[in-house]
Amino acid sequence: MLLQLLSMTNKSADGTNDDIPKDPRNQEAVGILFLATVPLAFSMLDKPDATNLATCGGLLGLFGGSLYCISMGLKDAKRYDGKAVAKAARFKGRIIGSAGLGLATGLTAAMRGADYGQIAMLALIASALSLIAFGIDPLKHKGLDTLEDRLDHKASQLRRSAEARVDKIRANVAPLGDAELMPHLSKLQSSVQRMLQAVEDDPTRARSLKKHLGVYLDGAVEASDRFLAVYRGTGDPETHARFRDLMRDLGNAFDRKATEYADQGRSKLDVQMDVLSESLARETARS
Repeated sequence: MLLQLLSMTNKSADGTNDDIPKDPRNQEAVGILFLATVPLAFSMLDKPDATNLATCGGLLGLFGGSLYCISMGLKDAKRYDGKAVAKAARFKGRIIGSAGLGLATGLTAAMRGADYGQIAMLALIASALSLIAFGIDPLKHKGLDTLEDRLDHKASQLRRSAEARVDKIRANVAPLGDAELMPHLSKLQSSVQRMLQAVEDDPTRARSLKKHLGVYLDGAVEASDRFLAVYRGTGDPETHARFRDLMRDLGNAFDRKATEYADQGRSKLDVQMDVLSESLARETARS
């Protein structure tokens, strides 16, 4: 009867079922599952003593939390499916949510007086049906099969985020047409590009520059936002001078870091070549 009713409500005017989602793993289906909590709500109203309210309220929270986890898992899966390169899900929302639904179902059966066998069976069935309906979370990286792929991906992410931050600073400062600020901003941009090129040349060391290309640039973006708001309104020369000095100091610091990074890479190369030369010399002496 229920299936017939659902079929009738989803039929279009020409008698087809075009309105039924082709992929049932959607947010609407998660919302419909909240109907399973209606009997618990009625139980709370029917017997509003402290124990029953606490039990039913806890079960309602478990059901709601589980469905929320599934909803988050579906959103993560949508992002994962929409990218050619993506990491496996850190938060296994659909797996956790399905396990929570099974637990909530089993506890509800226990509250109704079911025996242990029935509780276990209902819990397993509820979890299995949820996994079948909504699927499991991505467990493998996509497009990141090798270590080199993963390192290159991290380097690309670092480049995109750093360039976006520098573009934001430039977008804040450029409208002022300030001849004193622009050279320092150009120096900062050039230094950032040097650092990014160093990361691309040696992606294994991307983490060591993440602080400079992340934390410091974030601070610079926030400072440029505040500078724009204050300086446009007041034209305060002291504020201008301090922001100019900040841009100069950042550019110099980033330039020193880029040079240091390049020197470290050169030192590593020198050591590798020295070791190889010594090995070749010993091999030649033996022969």
